[in-house]
Amino acid sequence: MVVILLSGACGSGSDSAGPAPATAPSIPSGPSASSTTTTASRPEREYPGGGPTDPVFPPGDQAYALISAGTCAELLDDTKAWVGQDVPDVEGLDTVSLYTGAADACLGRWREAEDALGQIDTATPDFRNNRCEREAVLAWLVALVGEWKQDPTFSPVFVASASPSPCVTDDSTSTDPGAATTTPAG
Repeated sequence: MVVILLSGACGSGSDSAGPAPATAPSIPSGPSASSTTTTASRPEREYPGGGPTDPVFPPGDQAYALISAGTCAELLDDTKAWVGQDVPDVEGLDTVSLYTGAADACLGRWREAEDALGQIDTATPDFRNNRCEREAVLAWLVALVGEWKQDPTFSPVFVASASPSPCVTDDSTSTDPGAATTTPAG
């Protein structure tokens, strides 16, 4: 009977699920009932707001654009090559860990995301370029890892952001390293 309820709860969301909603309230509370509820109500979390691209040199990968578009596996693959391409020297020591952690979080690889975040000096991160974009991704990563640490079953559904990046100005697509007109609230 539990299997039938779980498949009804995890269905396509259409109204044709039939008796599952009427049966669900009569089940006594317990591990099976809370598992069903958790599965049916995964929280949504937005990717960082779109707009800037944050090219990481070398090789010129558009890191922020990749994470805000949800192409996390591609970003993770890119970050693996960055250390050998002098990215830490050009972009700052924390840039590789930032985008590795963001890609890991996006992919639900929470321990790896936590490890990458632990390598970043979050008080004064070494981001030599595009600070606004990277600080926005850092705030996103800190929040997500924090939620996962509070609840190890945390498994959000990532969706596109409804807001633009805080780093985009009215007359450009991205701010230059020193000209951020808006900073994330902190």
